[in-house]
Amino acid sequence: MSAATLRISGLVKAAKWAREQLAMGIPPQEAEGFRQRVRGTLEQVEAICREHHIRPQDLPAPSYHAYGFLKEISLETLPLPSTTGKPERPPTLHITRIVAVQKAMNAAFLEWAANPQRRNEILNADHPDVTKFALTLLEHLHSIEALAQ
Repeated sequence: MSAATLRISGLVKAAKWAREQLAMGIPPQEAEGFRQRVRGTLEQVEAICREHHIRPQDLPAPSYHAYGFLKEISLETLPLPSTTGKPERPPTLHITRIVAVQKAMNAAFLEWAANPQRRNEILNADHPDVTKFALTLLEHLHSIEALAQ
C-alpha cells in the first residue's frame, strides 16, 4: 500500500478533538488523560507508519497535518479553562478583500506574461513592473500586519 492511499482512521478526528479541548482549556484533573490520549494517538500513527515502511510526512496531507498538530502540542504546559465558565475563543481576525487583491495581482502577472511585446524582457527584481508589484504587495502586507496587532 502506498503512502498516498494509506488512511489512518480517526486521526483527523483526534486532532479536531484535541484542538477543541485546548481551546476550552484542560482542567488539571483531566490533564493526564488528555496527555495519554494524544501520546497514544501519536504512538499508533508512528507504529502504523513503521508497519507500512513510510514516514508520517509521507501520509496524505490531512493525516500528516493532523499528526503534525498533535506532535506540536506542548503536553507539559496545557492551557487551563477560563475562569468565566465559558470557553475562551481566540480572537477572530477578518481580512476583507484579500482574495480579490490576490486575484488582481495574479491577473496582472498573467497579463504581463501574455503580452507578446514583453516576452523578450527579463523579469527580475530591477524590472519596474516587478518593483511596482512588490510595493503593492508590501502595502497589503503592512495593512494585514496592522490589523493583526
